[in-house]
Amino acid sequence: MLIKGLIYKIAETKLPTKLNLNYINKFNSSISDKNKIFLSNFMISELKVRLAHKVIELNNLPYGLNDSPFIEKVSNLYVKSFEKINKIKEVNDLNTAHKLVNQLCLIKEGHKFLEYDISRAILNLIETNNNEYDFNIDNFLDKFYNSRIGIRIIISQYLSVFKKELSIIDENCNPNKIINEAIEEVKFLANMNNINVPKIKIYISEDFTFTYIYSHIYYIILEILKNSIVGIHNNSKITNDIIKDVDKNTINIFISKGQDDLIIKISDFGGGFARDKMHKIYSYGYTTSKADFNKNNNNYIISGYGHGIPLSRLYCRYFGGELKIIPFERIGTDVLIYINRLGNSEENIL
Repeated sequence: MLIKGLIYKIAETKLPTKLNLNYINKFNSSISDKNKIFLSNFMISELKVRLAHKVIELNNLPYGLNDSPFIEKVSNLYVKSFEKINKIKEVNDLNTAHKLVNQLCLIKEGHKFLEYDISRAILNLIETNNNEYDFNIDNFLDKFYNSRIGIRIIISQYLSVFKKELSIIDENCNPNKIINEAIEEVKFLANMNNINVPKIKIYISEDFTFTYIYSHIYYIILEILKNSIVGIHNNSKITNDIIKDVDKNTINIFISKGQDDLIIKISDFGGGFARDKMHKIYSYGYTTSKADFNKNNNNYIISGYGHGIPLSRLYCRYFGGELKIIPFERIGTDVLIYINRLGNSEENIL
């Protein structure tokens, strides 16, 4: 009870500190011991604020979602994480800092798959509504996931300072390499789901690198490619005279180095969708294929969680980018991905 009272007090009186990628990257494994102690105390203070806000957000979810056993599980996870950090009052030496490091390793691992629990809570809600999607929960979940992204970034970078893992920030982020790795993963997932893999072609005029978070770009590309492959698979028997001479079994990827952005365009011939569905595709829980949660290994599910597109857009927007989807009904879909590559945009904390 005392912990929950403290959580509410912090959430009511403090807001998270907005950071940018360049500032976060200054705190790396080469900093002095004095700065490691400073960073540790900042982490205690900042994570308590961010975790407190998460607990409140979960408790305030609408439509009875806060009573879902899946949401309750996630909420308890955040309360326990807050409690672990709160036990370390102040860091005055490296020994105490290492205690914080160990706690954050456990917290990060424990929070690894919580999107699945939230996804299942939302899908259960939709099922109780006769599979009709009529819920205004996107703003709540955008805020929740945005905060989650920020927490994982600063924890990961902190752990890299103490060499518990590699830095989450890659100073030589190579878009071409990342996209090729995402292609290999999506091919594997397609094979595991007995889906034919279309041809995937990459067009790039200049191979370049920049400082960014590798995992964010990888996630976005993987999710878009999964959608494209499933779209092509589901529409493989549909004939269309407009593109009868086009190889519909192809996904084209274009990479461009803009003045401020990395720009990626992914185009497929998966049939597209009607314009009146545009407001739904960025909604959590909206999906055209239902995931089978009873499979032996949910890691191989290629679609159906209803989180891929809205989360991809959040990852794009987190440091000042954007994601735009342009449907061409009965033809295909173009996806435009903008990633700010200058590192000077503050976190987009809603």
